[in-house]
Amino acid sequence: MAQTPILEAADRHGMPINQDVQIEIASEVGIDIAGFFKAIRSGETEQKFKADKVMTQSSGVRSFPCFLIKTSEGRQLIISGYQTFAEFQEIISYLTDGSLKLTEVN
Repeated sequence: MAQTPILEAADRHGMPINQDVQIEIASEVGIDIAGFFKAIRSGETEQKFKADKVMTQSSGVRSFPCFLIKTSEGRQLIISGYQTFAEFQEIISYLTDGSLKLTEVN
């Protein structure tokens, strides 16, 4: 199975992944490096990570992957573990009372 750039970098460089490795990964996947540096240096990235961590913990998330699916009407469902496209279709149909239909794009 192919590894993600993060896991490949962890294999190459060991954990934890330092800022130089993060920049290497960002470059490899096509992220704007200037914007990446700005987000890291401003503290914006750390603030967003901490906010996401608080939201995750307060929602009771304990596994990965995990998906929070919300509707504009405020209905939501937290789904843990791997889900197929068909399962996501069923979940979204349930949350939207069948008013939203997903179609797979190739």
